[in-house]
Amino acid sequence: MSDVSIIGLGAMGSAIARKLLASGLTVTAWNRTLAKARALEPEGLSAVEELSEAIRTSERVIVCVIDYDASKSLFEQSGVANSLDGRSVLQLTGGTPANASDAGEWMHSNGTTYMDGAIMCYPGDLGAHGSQVLVAGPDAGFSDWQETLSFLAKDLRYVGSNIRAAKTLDMALLSRFVGLKFSAMHGARICESEDVSLLELANLLPDGDNAKRMIETIASEDFTLRPGSASVDVAAAAWGAMQSHAGARGINSELPDLFMSWCQAGIDQGWGNLDNACLIKVLRSSNENRLRH
Repeated sequence: MSDVSIIGLGAMGSAIARKLLASGLTVTAWNRTLAKARALEPEGLSAVEELSEAIRTSERVIVCVIDYDASKSLFEQSGVANSLDGRSVLQLTGGTPANASDAGEWMHSNGTTYMDGAIMCYPGDLGAHGSQVLVAGPDAGFSDWQETLSFLAKDLRYVGSNIRAAKTLDMALLSRFVGLKFSAMHGARICESEDVSLLELANLLPDGDNAKRMIETIASEDFTLRPGSASVDVAAAAWGAMQSHAGARGINSELPDLFMSWCQAGIDQGWGNLDNACLIKVLRSSNENRLRH
């Protein structure tokens, strides 16, 4: 038996696997593309071809895939649900509070202790100063996961038995965090419009401030995605989730609607895999279009 199995080895799933392996845990993993799992075998990972095998190999299973629809489609495959009985599943997939509660109901119906969590840092920051993970679900379930998760987060927080709580807090904080960065783009346009150096603006912000990082990226005009930032596609997923939640809960959606329109304009230009700071070009072109009219 492994200490933990990981389903999904994208950027975050791979970072989780590496951190747990480096902490001395035994890790089994399944990924739709087996080569990604095989690539981690030199670091001690046990890669398996069958999803059900990965689940049966460990009592604790971390799910970190692209979204909840992908997660559901995986677990609803023939023979997979039977392997979940008696397991504790922690889903760290990005999504909405409704996604979390729907997944919890389905998992409970298949004999699984279900926990839902949110990672509040970039993959490269797992286990580092400031790393934070939120977990919701049964108190006993959190106790079972606490030691394992302590390797991933310096600030590990159990936010209660309400299975929607982690995703709710994640969304609320993400609105502030991503909104701050997107608002910084407007600040950049203010400086550009007055021929004031963006580096002068960046130098007014404290080190480590994500708005400072965005302003510096805009000044460089190099929007290649690097560790510590997020792509336009990732930003669009965040704002899309906030749009969906606002519609479901009757919340004013003007803010996510606005920022989602910037993301969509960038995606339409083929910038989905670039640093989201590239959306400054959307703001520049919007201004040019107004001037033409």
